[in-house]
Amino acid sequence: MTQNSTAAIIPPSTITEIDTVYLSGPMTGLPDYNREAFNAAAAWLSENIGCEALNPARHPDGWDYGEYMRRAYLDLCQATAVVVLPGWEKSRGALAEVAAAGIMGLPVVMVKDVVRTANDLAMLRIFEGGVTCG
Repeated sequence: MTQNSTAAIIPPSTITEIDTVYLSGPMTGLPDYNREAFNAAAAWLSENIGCEALNPARHPDGWDYGEYMRRAYLDLCQATAVVVLPGWEKSRGALAEVAAAGIMGLPVVMVKDVVRTANDLAMLRIFEGGVTCG
């Protein structure tokens, strides 16, 4: 079996209420670690799709980078899909998470595509507008 470290970005319709999705995106160097965007995405996915969202923004401040990444990989082991936030492709951690998702065979979906499919224009403006919410 050939291992592929590149995850394919797939259509948003593949995320359903039976999924457990891991949220991936930029945190380091952003105000409050971009928690507003992560929390908005987690709440939206739960309320509108009905799936469970594993949100890395739930972790406390003060850990070293390696501990956050270890927790991310533990979450990826529980996930059935990964939903990426805007700016993920510029984040060292998110790139590693998406690469791991590819190796693990997890589908990767962009949050703005999930929101667009649901035709939620208010949330779409948030996630198409840039890296952070607000």
